[in-house]
Amino acid sequence: MVKAGRAFAIESTPIATNAQVFGGLITGQQGGNCLPLGQGGSFSNSSLGNSVAAFRGNKPGKGVTADLALLNNFNAGAGTLDVTADINQGGAASSFANVAGTYAVSSTGHTQVNFTDPNTGKQDTFTLYLDGNGNWYALIPDKSISLGFGEPQAAGPFNNSSIGGTYAFESEFIPEGATAVKSDEMTVDNTKLTLTASNGVSGGYAMDASGSGRGTATMTSGIPFGSKGAVLYVVNANRFVAMGTTATAPVVVLLIQ
Repeated sequence: MVKAGRAFAIESTPIATNAQVFGGLITGQQGGNCLPLGQGGSFSNSSLGNSVAAFRGNKPGKGVTADLALLNNFNAGAGTLDVTADINQGGAASSFANVAGTYAVSSTGHTQVNFTDPNTGKQDTFTLYLDGNGNWYALIPDKSISLGFGEPQAAGPFNNSSIGGTYAFESEFIPEGATAVKSDEMTVDNTKLTLTASNGVSGGYAMDASGSGRGTATMTSGIPFGSKGAVLYVVNANRFVAMGTTATAPVVVLLIQ
C-alpha cells in the first residue's frame, strides 16, 4: 500500500516457472477507497473527457508497438468523439488525426472506444477503466493485448509556449532491446523552440497549428527518445508525453516539471 486507495502490485508467480512477471498500479475508484467489483457506480459518458493516452504492446510479426493518442471533442449525449493517434510498429510510424469514433461508459466505469483506423481500414477498440479521479487504465484487446494509461488533458488550444522550463524524465515503457534513456532532465526553451536533455542532446520542436497539443521534435541523437524523431503530446503545462517515431523498439517517456 502507498496510501488509502493506492497500491503497487506484482505477480507472485516465480520467474523460474514464468518468464514474464507483471507489475502494476491499483488506484481507488470514485475517490480514496477501492470498492468491490461492480460497486464503482454512477459513471456515465460525461465521466470521460479530453485525454492523452499512451499504449505499448507487441503485435504478431511487427514486434514492439507504441501508440500515443488524443481523445477529444466528446459529445456525451451522442456517444461520439475524435481520435488522433501516432503509432510506431517496429520502427514504421503512422499517424492520423480527427478520426470520428464512438464510445460508451458503463455505470461501473468500463468504457469502450471504437474507431476505424484509416491506415488499415479495420475497426480498433480501446477498452478503458476509469478510476473516478480523471485518470484511466487501458488495453487494446488485439492478439498482443497492448496496455496503457490515460490522463485528462488541460483546456486548449495549445501552442509552442504551452510547455516550458525544466522537466524530469519518467520512462513509462522501455521495451526489451530498447536504447536506455540516458537522461534525467530536459529543458524546454519555448522562445528558441528547443529541447535540451541533461546528457547534452538537443533539438527543435513545434506544436501543431491545430492547437490539439500534439507536436513533433527532431533531436541530434537517438537518445533520449530512442530515435532522432519524436512526437510530443501535451497533458498540461507541467506534463507531456513523448515517443520515438523511428526506433524499432520504441520508448514512451513521461516528462514532469
